[in-house]
This record gives sequence, C-alpha cells and structure tokens, in this order.
Amino acid sequence: MVSIALLGLAAGLFAQESPSKIGTSDYDRANGYNSGSNIDRNLNGVVMALWATGTAHSFSVLWSTYDETFSVWSTPAVLMEGLDDCRTTKVMADDAGNFHAAFMVNDLTYYAKYDGTSWSTPVLVQKDSLSSKVASLLVDSNGYIWITWDTDPAPDADEWLFVTHSEDGGATWPSVPDTLGLPNLVPVVASTYTLPALAAGPNGEVGVVYRERDYDHSSFYQQYFQEWDGTVWSDPEIISTYCDSNAFSYHDTTAGGADTTVYYGVDCYQASLVYDSNGKKHVTMHTHSSDWFVDYGVNDKSKAHEFYFSNDGTGWTDPVPISAVTGVDLGVTYGVLRIDANDNMYAAWASDAPADIVDGRQSGQFYYTTSGDGGATWTAQTNLSTNTHYNSSEGINMRSANLARHIWGAGIGGTSFVGGLDCMWFEEDTTLTGLDAYQIYYGLIPLVEPLGVKDRAGVPGRFELAQNYPNPFNPTTRIEFSLPVKGQVSLVIYNLLGREIATLVNQDMNAGSHSLTWDGKDNRGAAVTSGIYFYRLESNDRVQTRKLLLLK
Repeated sequence: MVSIALLGLAAGLFAQESPSKIGTSDYDRANGYNSGSNIDRNLNGVVMALWATGTAHSFSVLWSTYDETFSVWSTPAVLMEGLDDCRTTKVMADDAGNFHAAFMVNDLTYYAKYDGTSWSTPVLVQKDSLSSKVASLLVDSNGYIWITWDTDPAPDADEWLFVTHSEDGGATWPSVPDTLGLPNLVPVVASTYTLPALAAGPNGEVGVVYRERDYDHSSFYQQYFQEWDGTVWSDPEIISTYCDSNAFSYHDTTAGGADTTVYYGVDCYQASLVYDSNGKKHVTMHTHSSDWFVDYGVNDKSKAHEFYFSNDGTGWTDPVPISAVTGVDLGVTYGVLRIDANDNMYAAWASDAPADIVDGRQSGQFYYTTSGDGGATWTAQTNLSTNTHYNSSEGINMRSANLARHIWGAGIGGTSFVGGLDCMWFEEDTTLTGLDAYQIYYGLIPLVEPLGVKDRAGVPGRFELAQNYPNPFNPTTRIEFSLPVKGQVSLVIYNLLGREIATLVNQDMNAGSHSLTWDGKDNRGAAVTSGIYFYRLESNDRVQTRKLLLLK
C-alpha cells in the first residue's frame, strides 16, 4: 500500500477562478489527451489531482489532494516511480468517496484505488503484451469501473481499441477485454491514436467515442460512437461524415508545378461525450484543417476548431462551431465536455489564439464556454489561464484541458466550497529547465446556475435522486429527491447482494422536491449492520440508484 502524504500548505485560496499551481516539479505534466480527467472532486469535497512527471526513462505518477475544510494541498506524493514512460493518467471519484485511477506505464494499462487513506497496489488490467497508448476511465451509476485503451501498433500493423470493466470495485478484471471499432481497423500509418472517451448515461448505459482512419482516404479520420446496453456493445455509428468520396478535393500546384488532386477533408481528432438526464448524447470534437469549416461558420480553415454535435435518438446533428462564436478563430487542441445535474454543459479546450502571440510566438491559453439550453447556444469563450510563457521550438504552449467528472454545488461535503467545475491544465515554461518543462495549474469554472434550482413554477425540471447526507452516516441520514411530474414512487434500500432491506416510499406523490430520513433500520425495525447499501428511486419508468455507507 502507498502511504498517505503529509499535508502541505497551499499557495492561495483554492475556491477562486484565478489559476494556482498544483505541482512543484519542473516536469510536472497533465496528459495532453483528456479522454477522462486528471482531476475530480468527491462527495466529501476532497479534490484529487493525478499527473505524470519526469524526463526520458525516468517517470513517476504523482498525486495531490486538496481539503476545502483545512485549505491545504497535500505535498505531491508518488503512486508509481522509476518508469521508462508514462503517457496518460486518469482519476475519477465514485459515490462512496473513493478515487479510482488508470494510467499508462511503459505502454501498458494499470489501475489503482484510493480509499481516503492510501492507494492500493497498482494492478495490470491489460492482459496482453500489446503496446497501449491512451486510456479513458469511468465509474458508472452502478459503481462499475470502466477502462478503455488502444494499441499502437499491434503485431499485424493494425490498431485495436479495447474496453474492460470491473464489477467488484476494481478487485478483479476480465481476462479478455471487449474489442470495439470496425471489424477490421485501418492499418496504422506511422504512430496514431483512437483517443477513446467514455461517458455514463442516466439508465445504466455506457458510451464511448473514438476516431478511426477513413477507409477511402487513410490520411483522414472519422469520429465513431458505440454504446453498452448492459449486455452487448452496439455497432459503430459515425458521428462525423465529412470525409466522403471526393467532396473536398482540390488542385495543388506546389508539387513541382504540376496539378495534383489531394483530399482536404476533416481530420476528426479529440472528442468528448456526455449524456443529459433524458439520455440525449452530446459530443464536442476538435478538428484540424478542413474545407467544411466554411460550411459551418468558420472562416479560417488553417487552424483547428472545436465543434458541438448532439443526438436525441434520431441521428447526429450538423456540427456547431463553439470555439469561434466571438469571431476570433482559435487554434484548438484537446477539448473536453462536461454536464451538471441541471443539464448545463461546460466545454473547454487549449488554444493558440492569434491574439495570444508573444514576441511573434504563440502563448497558448485555457478557454471555456457554457450552454444552459441543451447546446442550442453557447456563451462567448472565457480565458481562465494567464499564460505568458512561450517556447520558440514548439509554438503552442498550452496542452491539455482537463475538467473534473463531477460538478458540485456550494458546500458539498460540509466544506466551504463555493460550487463550480474543477479544472486543470499544464503549461510549458521556458523559465525552467529544458524544452519539456511544464507546470500544473488549477482553476474553477463557475456554475451556469446554482445546482438544485427549480423552474419558475417551483417544480423541479428533472427526475433526480440526490446523494444522501451525511455520508457516511450513523445512525440517521437524509435522502432528497425531485419529481418533475406526479406519479407512483418507490424508494427502496438494498444490500450489496441486491436483497431488499427497507422500503422507505411506496405511494403516489406529487411533483416537487421531497426529502426523508432513514434511521438505518430494516422493514422489521431491526438496526442494520455497517456497510455499503444502495437506495433506488423509481417513478414513471425512470430509475436512479445511489450508494450510501453506514459506519458504526
């Protein structure tokens, strides 16, 4: 077991929008592929940051926590060290307050769990010897832990996309993962990535978005979506369809003066996926140069841009540019999308905007935008970073926009947290040693609206089961839930074996916000033992389940 680090003093107040440093090393590095997140906040208000640091053949995985109550960051501590390489690190909290991590170590996929005191010994979840590149981590509503990764290259020169999940809190993992993607992936040309990103739906479904090379034009990519329904994965479904046939061919007269027909289509790159409370899917994706930029409102096709798509079950919408709504075309890299309990969305990306040029060289920034109307409109971009560093060799100095999986309101866990979306990124810093000198920064994106607000009529706009509080509890805990319409309601406590312990509600109830207290007793009036329990709310064909923990 990895022992907990001693707490150190934080630099500045955490609950502020202005960025603050997390790590202390010259080579601290949040990953540039945000198929998940390097930061999350649990229901107790504790924030965990996870990142890789080091130089060639001498990497470590570091972590740090922030406690709102004591206003301190922990001294960065080592989860693994002495590594030849560490490409990606991911962390996510579960409903019991634990943190789960996935990371690439020497091109293989590992998993570890933090229980509030120490990390478990990292275990290898990848059972083959293929060289893996990018992992995405998810803890779904059932408490199942999902990890997906790709291989680059496999022995047959093809790239493969795998996903596996643990149903016992990470204790065991299947010996054979599921294989995603098309039946035969396009052979790898040099080094490439599928960049998978996982998301959980409101009814137990799990979705993944990823990119694959277009069969007709191997230099371009398509963005795909697949979904797990609890039993099997759906067939791949194309999100982006803008590389078709010869639609974007043109004549290039730069090659020896001869006209040459080439394809100038969209290069679908990093995508991010969320589900809203109705099961509608929302995706953001950044792309490289493409003629179809002009078709969808972007005037400069020489840069990358962030686009938004959605699917309500009738098909994917046309893309909407969200990184150009101010009229300034930004060079976007590594965007990510999140959604809160009120279905407000938050999109962020790193950017090398022309306005950020310093002495003729670009100084990247961290931008975000929000939507409070289901993606119909997006706010003007806001710059959360204050980066003034630049690097003449690499140009773009901002890599990685990482957003927490959980978005909490004020006072979560009884802390002084003001509410918002935790985020982190890393910036290159030429005042430090070497071209790969990075530092980790933290920021807070304000809420679109206070979480838990009702509509103007005073009736909740969504079906929602809140996390009980306090949690853990002894001997009583409060459970709150919201009903958008009147109906028959069932609220039942179950143990880990799925056996009914106590029925708290079984009656017709009006629309509105409701709350009750459970005294930790079963249907016979006997006190239950310490342990993890599930509470399940059902009404009008909608179901939500959460965990609670009784500690005596």
